Amino acid sequence: MKDPANKNHLLIDPPAAEIVRRIFRMMGNGHPSEQIAKALNSDAVLTPMLYKRAAGCSRTSWPSVQNENFWTTGLVAKILRDERYIGTNVYGKRIRDQIGHYHTVKVSKSEWITAPGTHDGIVTQEEFDKAQLAMREFKERDSLNLGELVLRRKVRCGVCGYAMTRSQAKHPTYYCRTNRVSDAFACPTERVPEADILEAVMDGLHVQAMTAVEMARIWEERHRRKERDTAALRKNVAALREAYSKLDQQVKDLYESFGLGEISKAEYIAAKAAVIQKRDTASKQLAEWVAKLENISEDGKLDNQFVARFRPHAEAEIEEITQEILSDILREVHVYPGGRLEIIWNYREEYTKMILELEGESQNRTQEGLDLLQSRTT
Repeated sequence: MKDPANKNHLLIDPPAAEIVRRIFRMMGNGHPSEQIAKALNSDAVLTPMLYKRAAGCSRTSWPSVQNENFWTTGLVAKILRDERYIGTNVYGKRIRDQIGHYHTVKVSKSEWITAPGTHDGIVTQEEFDKAQLAMREFKERDSLNLGELVLRRKVRCGVCGYAMTRSQAKHPTYYCRTNRVSDAFACPTERVPEADILEAVMDGLHVQAMTAVEMARIWEERHRRKERDTAALRKNVAALREAYSKLDQQVKDLYESFGLGEISKAEYIAAKAAVIQKRDTASKQLAEWVAKLENISEDGKLDNQFVARFRPHAEAEIEEITQEILSDILREVHVYPGGRLEIIWNYREEYTKMILELEGESQNRTQEGLDLLQSRTT
C-alpha cells in the first residue's frame, strides 16, 4: 500500500501480505494454480478487488465480469509472476500505440524496465524463484493461430461470465474452468465443439443479414413514397423539446403553488398527474423523432450502422467465418448448461434506433415479422 508519508514509496499491508505468502508457499510446495484458487475460494478469502473495496478504496470501476469476483487460476498466476512482491518495481509493460490516444499495447518482457530494491519485499527471492520453477514456463507468443484468433475471448460462460478455455486439439472444444476453483456457480460441465459454435454464428449472421435487408427495404420503400423534410422535422423536434421543457416547469410551478397554499392538495395531485401524462407522451414522441433524424444523413439516405454492417453479408456468399467478420459484428457467445448458446451481436443500439424509427410509422405486422426473424438468432 502507499506510504502515507511518501506517495512514491510502498509499504507492506500485513493482512494482504499473509495471503500473498500463502499463495507463494502453496505453489512452492507443489500445489497447482487451480488447487490454490479453490482453497482461497473455499476459505472465503477476499480477492484483491474485494479486499481493496472493503478497505475503502475510492476506485469505482474494476476490470471484472462481475461485482463479486472470485479467485481464478489467472489471478493466482498474476500474483505469482509479480516481481513487486520481492521489492522490485517494473515499468513499461504497456505503451500507447498512437500519440494522443489512450489505447495501449503490450511490450515484450525483454523490454520491461525493472528497478530492484524500491521497497520491502513480501517474499524472498528464493521463495519467488521456487514458485516460478513450479509454474509453467512463461512463453510470449507473437501471434495466435487462426483458430484461436477467430473466437478469442468471445466465448463466455453464460453462468459465471468468464471467458471459456479453448482446448488445443484437432477438433477444438470450449469448456468452463470455474467449477474447478469455485462451487458458487452452476456452470456448464460439458464441452462445446468449436464447430458447433461457428455453425450457430453462421446461421445467426444469415438471420441478422436478412433482418438488415428487410429493414432497409421497408425504409427505402417508405421514402420512395414520400420525401422526408428533415428541416421541418428538426423544427418539430426543437418545438417539442421546448414544449417538454415547459411541461417540466409546470410540474415545478404546481409544487410551488401547493407549497404557498395557492391550490389544495387534491388540486395539486390532479393537475400534476395531467401534466406528467402530457410530458410522458411528449417524451415518447420526441424519442421517435430524434431516432428518425439520427438515421438520416445529410443527403437523405439511410444512415444506420446495423444495416450498413450486416446487409453486405446477405449479398456475399460467405462459406467460412473469418476473424475480420467476427471482430466487427460479434460481441460474445454465451454458453449455458445443456449446450444452449446465446449470440450477442454488435450494433445493438443501431438496431434499436432502426426499430424505433420503423415503429413510429409502421403497421404492427411489420414489427411482428422482424421480431420473429430476430428470435431465430440463438
